[in-house]
Amino acid sequence: MQKNTSTLSRRKVTAGIAWSVPAVAAVAAAPFAAASPTGCVSAVPGTAVKFPGGSGPDGIKHGYGFEVTITNDSPIAVYVNPGTVTVDFEKSKDKKGEARLYDKNPACKDAVRLKAMDEELLLQPGESKTYYYVVNITGNSAKEAGCVLAKLALALTPTAPEGADLCNDGVVDLKQCFGTTPPDAGC
Repeated sequence: MQKNTSTLSRRKVTAGIAWSVPAVAAVAAAPFAAASPTGCVSAVPGTAVKFPGGSGPDGIKHGYGFEVTITNDSPIAVYVNPGTVTVDFEKSKDKKGEARLYDKNPACKDAVRLKAMDEELLLQPGESKTYYYVVNITGNSAKEAGCVLAKLALALTPTAPEGADLCNDGVVDLKQCFGTTPPDAGC
């Protein structure tokens, strides 16, 4: 049996306490805002629906969609653009689709498709807007469950301050899953 000969003296304990106190004081003195993360752009999707072939103002085919509320918590104005999208189906191969943003549900006749850098896609700092996100031409409209995996693209305005940077690396990840029988889109 081996004896433990290492002991702590009062001097070692006191030195350890003294060493740790300035670190605690330094942390306490730091401003609270410095510890807060910088806000970015976020997206909250609604319930997914399926679009019957040829629906919408510009013919959505093999499409899925949902309402999405996008919030700009960054300190600069940004454009949100449709970006890229893949649908991960439960049984069949993943399918790339065409990403689209509309001002409202495209099953409604007066819906307008918003193109990249459209003024309607401009979000000021602190602003939230609700759009309708659609994945068109997925190549699959069978009764199969899956998930929409989108990367909305962010862009600075031409008047952005010099040195302004996009948070989220210029991308907002968006994921919304649907069951084997999502409801058909209705107005």
